[in-house]
Amino acid sequence: MKIVMYSNFINHHQLPLAQEFNALPEVEYIFVATTPFDTQRAEMGYIDENKRYDFIIRPYENQKQNYIAHQLAIDADIVIVGSAPDSYMAERLNSGKITFHTSERYFKKGLSIKTFPRYFASAMKHIRPYQNKPLYYLCASAYTAYDINTFACFQERCFKWGYFTEVHELDDSILMKKREGKDKPIILWAGRFLELKHPDVVVRLADRLKREGYYFQMQIIGGGEMEEKLKEAVNSLDLNDEINFLGFLPPEMVRKHMESADIFLFTSDFNEGWGAVLSEAMSSGCAVVSSHAAGAAPYLIEDGKNGFLYENGNEEDLYSKVTQLLNNQNCRIKMGKTAYRDMREIWSPKEAASRLLLLSEAINSGKARSLFTSGPCSPAEILKNDWYKSLR
Repeated sequence: MKIVMYSNFINHHQLPLAQEFNALPEVEYIFVATTPFDTQRAEMGYIDENKRYDFIIRPYENQKQNYIAHQLAIDADIVIVGSAPDSYMAERLNSGKITFHTSERYFKKGLSIKTFPRYFASAMKHIRPYQNKPLYYLCASAYTAYDINTFACFQERCFKWGYFTEVHELDDSILMKKREGKDKPIILWAGRFLELKHPDVVVRLADRLKREGYYFQMQIIGGGEMEEKLKEAVNSLDLNDEINFLGFLPPEMVRKHMESADIFLFTSDFNEGWGAVLSEAMSSGCAVVSSHAAGAAPYLIEDGKNGFLYENGNEEDLYSKVTQLLNNQNCRIKMGKTAYRDMREIWSPKEAASRLLLLSEAINSGKARSLFTSGPCSPAEILKNDWYKSLR
């Protein structure tokens, strides 16, 4: 069986799934990287993976590889198109061959008088032309299904998906042992310092925790446009003893910090397509507290069991969830252990690769919607931005 994945370039968030597909004896796996690696990613600590593996084709390099890339789109048994030109799936769909399109959400800014014309035009160009074709959506955001079905009809052809980061095979008791015996719990935040990720929220949280008498150590990994503003706020609030800025770190070092952190904060808003750091933190046994708005959160977190959700923008709700964890080490340990097991058993790259093969077979037999009830390749429900209010 030949499986071909098309995306702009491969990174450490996509590589584990690619390697799982490549390891299957019955599969010939090919990744088509449609654009060269960019310097911005290099500055963030990413490594150019496009030239490191023999299963990667680079059509931007020469005519031969470009021809092979387009021919594979027609000939392959399974084609998955991500951030890549529509041309790779158009001819295949016109010939009636089943195709998967993996996508984050489309309407990150929300539908309004200002955004409607642009989003409508995009939907008419990239979504509507294929609604009567054998196109199936792998939703790399809990909000993708809603966005797609606003201007088209794919409701029965949307399935849960995501970015499947590496899950280390560890004894969960040993993993959680790292959290014991500390003088102060470690609260971790990681990401680029962008408005959509709201790193300023964790500084205000730290200020309130300190004023309320909580003992903790907060580590912040990353950098970006808000860095100077954040550091000024830490100085003005006298939080230098509580908050450490660690800068950008290589992915393996980020994971090491996650594996010793007690609480991981994920504060992104609806502009966060997925949020691979949430997957990584849960895979590392952190007790996570996440905004409900990020694309990964509704899929990965079962509120109160393997993590906490808080209402996006509601800092009182965030404070309440964090203090529950600070006040109860047993809750942190239990939640982190459950998170790790769910990522290992349900949301791992190995499980996702296996499930996609089964989903492909089930589509041909008309049983796709009943194949899985949760996790990757289960039906993606229509979820609106305000869904979290119904839980309160």
